[in-house]
Amino acid sequence: SMPLGGLEENGGYKGYGLAMLVEVLGGVLADSSFGREVRTWQSPLLEGEGADEGANLGQTFVAIDPDFFMPGFPQRMDRFVDQMRGLPSAEGQPAVMVPGEPELNARREQSEHGIRLHDSLVESLHRLAEECGVPRVGLL
Repeated sequence: SMPLGGLEENGGYKGYGLAMLVEVLGGVLADSSFGREVRTWQSPLLEGEGADEGANLGQTFVAIDPDFFMPGFPQRMDRFVDQMRGLPSAEGQPAVMVPGEPELNARREQSEHGIRLHDSLVESLHRLAEECGVPRVGLL
């Protein structure tokens, strides 16, 4: 069986189906642009007819009450997440994580040790402080 989303080389039929679902929910259902009607992310605003309408991007928000379907959702979800985390990682790769876990780990790290800034950003901030005639920001 193919992985969710299909093979990496071509997206596969599962990826195609997921992409269509996103277009239906975010475009068709939201009465917004969809498919080839959506302008590319960094393209200039439309020219000519419809230029004053902007990008016409839509969103759909879905709220699901798991208790409506069945009891015990939190426990079942915990079991599912444990299964995902228990999968073997690809050779030379870190452990398998679930969506949101890298960000949660980063937040914990930043809370404990502070936010790491790239050296080039620190240098830019120091130059900007000199240009503005203000003291440099103290960094740990």
